[in-house]
Amino acid sequence: MVNKFFPGFIIGLGAVIGLFLSFFFLIALLIVQPLEFAVLPRRQWMHLVTVEWLIVSLGLSMICTLALWVRTPNLSKAKAQKGDTTAETDSAPSSWHAGPQGAGVVWVCNFNASPLVRPIAADHVSPDYPKLVNRYRKGEVIARAEVPTSFVLRGKRVHQDIMIGDFFFISDKVADILKRFDLGQNELIPLEGIYHGHDRTKLETEYFILTLLNQKSAFAADHCEPEAIWRFAKGIPIWGMYLNDFADGVIAVTENSLEGPDLWMDPATPQQFYASDRLKAALDTQGIGEKMGFKRCRIV
Repeated sequence: MVNKFFPGFIIGLGAVIGLFLSFFFLIALLIVQPLEFAVLPRRQWMHLVTVEWLIVSLGLSMICTLALWVRTPNLSKAKAQKGDTTAETDSAPSSWHAGPQGAGVVWVCNFNASPLVRPIAADHVSPDYPKLVNRYRKGEVIARAEVPTSFVLRGKRVHQDIMIGDFFFISDKVADILKRFDLGQNELIPLEGIYHGHDRTKLETEYFILTLLNQKSAFAADHCEPEAIWRFAKGIPIWGMYLNDFADGVIAVTENSLEGPDLWMDPATPQQFYASDRLKAALDTQGIGEKMGFKRCRIV
């Protein structure tokens, strides 16, 4: 993928330098040189040169600022999810088009969206704990006996109804909503509790771990807005999304996404999960869906 952040950085740097030079030459013109009244006739050329450079620097600043303003919608794309992978990225499909819109609605959300992430780890970590987390992220079946029963929320960030750490934690409030829908193979594993900080203050909210076993191969990269997705590495059909930088409709999924469970993941987009329209609407009524940053997908 062509790095769109670097040209924007150069333009922004030009705007800053031009603005700085403008102030410098303006000060030289209005403050420093007029103090030398006795030698002003002999240094008239200095004033003329200063005026010329003042005009040049102001022009540079204005041109770069205008160019930066035009590019603003795309400047943050290269920074999004930058820390998620060190793998080489590849160009996105270039055949994106509006295409026909099928019946039904599907929503997508970043699994590691910053509003949801919290520093939560198991209270007692066993040697097999990293493997357990890796299996969970891959969507493998995990027995309830393997999952720790208590976790610790570290740092000063407050808890919320949905929190993402090593696992996907949901409050009893969200669990009650999910139970009204088709969860498929997904399970709700009850926890003994989540504790906050070193003083181990137990949160009053009851929490569950939501397993993410449901998978549908529905992601349609060729029909997505090319600027909205990125590939992890050449030759590997695994994609990430710049959801925060775009409006609804830039991500496309096939019609089979409308069938089956209301909450699932796609092997081609391991950092995102998908929800049906009715599940998203139920979360919205509780003020939860908006916090998750859902974006509507197009059905192709």
